[in-house]
Amino acid sequence: MSPSRPLTVLHLVANRWWTGSAEPVIRLLTGLRARGHRVLLGLIAGDRFEQKAREAGLEPLAGLSLEVRGNPLRALADLRRVRAAVRAEGVDVIHTHHSHDHWLGWLARGRGPAALVRTFHNARAVRLGWPSTALYRRTDASIAVSREIEERGRRAGIAAEVRRIAGGSRRQQLAHRLDIGRELRARRGADADIVDRAVAGADAERVTIAGAAVELIHAYSLTHDDLPCMDDDVLRRGKPTCHVEYDEATALLVGDALQSLAFQLLGEYRLADDLKTQLEMVKLLAAASGSRGMAGGQAIDLESVGKSLTVPELEFMHIHKTGALIRASALLGARCGNGLGEKEYGQLDLFAKLIGLAFQVVDDTLDAESSTATLGKTAGKDAKDNKPTYVSAIGIARARELAQEMRHDALDALSGFGERALRLRQLADFIVLRKF
Repeated sequence: MSPSRPLTVLHLVANRWWTGSAEPVIRLLTGLRARGHRVLLGLIAGDRFEQKAREAGLEPLAGLSLEVRGNPLRALADLRRVRAAVRAEGVDVIHTHHSHDHWLGWLARGRGPAALVRTFHNARAVRLGWPSTALYRRTDASIAVSREIEERGRRAGIAAEVRRIAGGSRRQQLAHRLDIGRELRARRGADADIVDRAVAGADAERVTIAGAAVELIHAYSLTHDDLPCMDDDVLRRGKPTCHVEYDEATALLVGDALQSLAFQLLGEYRLADDLKTQLEMVKLLAAASGSRGMAGGQAIDLESVGKSLTVPELEFMHIHKTGALIRASALLGARCGNGLGEKEYGQLDLFAKLIGLAFQVVDDTLDAESSTATLGKTAGKDAKDNKPTYVSAIGIARARELAQEMRHDALDALSGFGERALRLRQLADFIVLRKF
């Protein structure tokens, strides 16, 4: 994927080149220039690479003359010069080849937005760490490297723009993320907020571990949901999404690891008085996460893009998607204790189902009305992506009314619990009345 604007690429050569090694890299850099990008060079004065670069019409950047190897003081001076150049020239991508170049680029980039790309000549070089000229001599490989540089530069640009959109000082951004974190804890039960010990007679530590398992599933789902192949979003909780900050492969693995850790928690700690109940808890979370729950709901969501859905169809989708995990939160907390009969367990399930749907209705209205800075994620994205929502189906005013109706029905489901359900009533109010 080509970037929406030309990139500034700085290629560092802090190690002397031998005969034949320069030509394929020069070909790569001239190819980038031909694709409309600005190519800067930081290299060793008088080296063979400089000669070949000048012959190809590539000019070294004024003020940069590198010689890192074997001289720590000179290396420090080089680092200062490269760091100044990266800032002054607005470098998007630092491209390196040898290990000396790479470490220099990594240190010079610091905490800045520039992407760092190190390429090798062939696959064996990647495994063994030594260079060869085999890969760059192939045209298709050179194009692949060019596209990788462009993609890294695009991600770096998006990450910088996301930080700009998020705005505010570090303290303000942290406070915003803490606000979102409080909402998520209330939503998922990480601190025994979904079903506290007063409702189900559950031990607080058990409920906290079960809540953490649910939140791990939730975090994994968001990481995968933001990927380009899914919702393709760049902002989550006021920060660049995982694949933007790092890359798609990392985001996939992060999600996989979080999902596995959730079930590790359910198996590692004693969460119920008998093992049969604890196995039921594992099954419950697995079902809520899989094809008959969250993953199945997401599949329906993707299939429904560009289509109009009725309210019952939306409810079916969200009962499986967002609703399944919220219901699992409530029922897992109940399973941690032993103070509920089957009737009360059913009432609790109904409450969680209704409040899960209400959460989604409110989410749809906020996406249509609120700002990106308030939400901590990209506002207006549902309409832009032509996704069916409660707002597109019945309008904002009716959607607000529907959320309130679901809230009242959810509170009615708790009528038999008395004061034991105070925390759950507060949770229902929070979910429906929230502004982010």
